[in-house]
Amino acid sequence: MYVKKAKWLILVTGLIVGVGLITGVTVQTVQAATQVSTANQTSTVPTLADAEFEQQIQTSIPDGDTIEQAFPNAELRQAVAYALQAKPTDNLKKTVDNFRQNENWLNRVFVISPDSQGFPTVTKPILNWTGMSALKDLFGVISVDGQPDFDHKAAKLVQCIGSASNPLDVDMLNDDLTTSGFNELAGLRDSGVVYDNLNVSQNQITDFSAIDKLAVSGVIDTVQGLPERGSVRDQSALSVSDGRAVIKGGVPGAAFLPKTLAIDPTQGKSFQNVGMFRLETPAQTASFESFSGPHLPDAEPIGALTHPITQEKIDAFNQVDFNNHEWHYIFPWYRALTQITELEPGDMDPTTINFDQLKNMDIQGIPADASSVRVRTLWANYGSQIMNSPYTTLVDIPLTHGNKASSSASTMTSAQSTVSSASSSTSSAPAKLAVKGQAVYALKKVGLYRQPTFTKHTRRYFYPRRPRIRRPQFVVTGYGRSKQGRLRYRVRDVNHASATFGRQGYVTTVSAFITKTYYQRAPKRIRVINRQGVNAYRNRNLTKRVSHYRRGRILKVAKIQRYHLTTRLVLPNGWYVTANKTLVKASN
Repeated sequence: MYVKKAKWLILVTGLIVGVGLITGVTVQTVQAATQVSTANQTSTVPTLADAEFEQQIQTSIPDGDTIEQAFPNAELRQAVAYALQAKPTDNLKKTVDNFRQNENWLNRVFVISPDSQGFPTVTKPILNWTGMSALKDLFGVISVDGQPDFDHKAAKLVQCIGSASNPLDVDMLNDDLTTSGFNELAGLRDSGVVYDNLNVSQNQITDFSAIDKLAVSGVIDTVQGLPERGSVRDQSALSVSDGRAVIKGGVPGAAFLPKTLAIDPTQGKSFQNVGMFRLETPAQTASFESFSGPHLPDAEPIGALTHPITQEKIDAFNQVDFNNHEWHYIFPWYRALTQITELEPGDMDPTTINFDQLKNMDIQGIPADASSVRVRTLWANYGSQIMNSPYTTLVDIPLTHGNKASSSASTMTSAQSTVSSASSSTSSAPAKLAVKGQAVYALKKVGLYRQPTFTKHTRRYFYPRRPRIRRPQFVVTGYGRSKQGRLRYRVRDVNHASATFGRQGYVTTVSAFITKTYYQRAPKRIRVINRQGVNAYRNRNLTKRVSHYRRGRILKVAKIQRYHLTTRLVLPNGWYVTANKTLVKASN
């Protein structure tokens, strides 16, 4: 699937044309950025030697040659002619000179892809790149998708045809890139190459440490395709004293992340990076997937600090309870400082605020029998929160208990018992009750409440009844019971286009008002109701797109399969489509 951000939509023709195919799959699920290439699944795929490729792109072209004469490869010729808005019989040099007059470098788009809407499709490996030297320093947007053995060719192509005077948008998807190829793309900084965006999804890259050398424009600052880093065990144990441990530096797992992604709010430009973390449970760890929506996960809301700004107030913002498994910002105190409305002289005086202390993360209420704390760290350089490529690390930190945990531990043990009791109480609920982490949506008008006991005073918001494709959606984060014993869902609003996005509270569990977003049983047929249609995929995690179905299309369903806390519908040919009821509907 070829997806590009909004500024790609303005083509050289002046028409608004979608370069990428919008799948219409909402952020109801999350899926990992795939780092597995499919370009070299078979050894029979012909490839081109790196040295020969370099020689071809450096071959000079006579000024009098037409596009047809300059480019022996038919598919490459077609792609170049389309990019230059020219005919194969046009003189290449004159066409390039005229094209270069286009001052909007983002309208200079070069695409090689087997699956790109609005561009010629290139379904075979290109084995002759002769002619590319005539396009030097020409394009602001470069996308090469599905070209096998392109590991050491990618950087050479970007250096050849990429606009030297502007930041570049570069997609190298499914091109057999390894860590070495990524290092070369990052190393183009020495040649003056600066990136607005670099997408290296669906490759075989295992080490992204070269991201520290990457030159970025400061506008987007994003690299897409960073995979989950995996699980790491910290070698140095945290010392627990009276149920409390402090992580020095305030960034759990920072040692396992690229230095470029390290936030230091006291050094400026910290807004260009996003750091979040949560204390994991085994269940969360087992079901974790990297986030692939237009937003990072919702963090627990942080209040504002008011004058006077004291060390104690900031310290209170920089603590997290051992049993609190919400997402938190790495520096909650910094987020709080950005909301200060009564800042007065002396508030940020270094003599009253210890900035070194602010960089620590304080975990409170650690039980006396806890042997380790598991921290999920989620990072995205600015823009990745929009372009779906967080960089995650799971860090298991051993604990060494010093002073015997006293009241904090007792309080936490009690809290854990309460949570356990609340969880067990759901066992008597109907089987159709959504479990924690599942998506639900509202069938009718529903209210979101601060407390499980619903009153006018505890109501935060009313969600009006909406058409099926616009029904308000939530993720279940827990449960609660009203004073009368009625079971409630504790939820988080995941309606990204809404002003209520991120709000948390309680809603009813009555199935006539709230039900699961995903089909739990396979309908015989479905009708596509999403306006942008839906895609079919070869894999259950909705990767390797194989087809697209427009709105109104009727599809037969063979069976349903579970995928973590969601489901997928399986077509008779074995392809997978979403089972989200806001995108597809059972049809007779």
